[in-house]
Amino acid sequence: MSSHTEKVLEYDKLKSLLKTYAYSQLGASRVENLVPSQQIDTIRHQHTLCSESKVFCQNPSLCTD
Repeated sequence: MSSHTEKVLEYDKLKSLLKTYAYSQLGASRVENLVPSQQIDTIRHQHTLCSESKVFCQNPSLCTD
């Protein structure tokens, strides 16, 4: 993704917002090192992971000890 596109999409603001949810310095560092992907398979896989995580967060009974 070009720097112009990142600026238009306010990618830096998105990363700043995401960093507020990091529980550790390691997490914040990983957010800081995120880069956009143009690989559609990677994007689809990450989207699936996010969707699955959302289901678990909304349904704690799905988690087992």
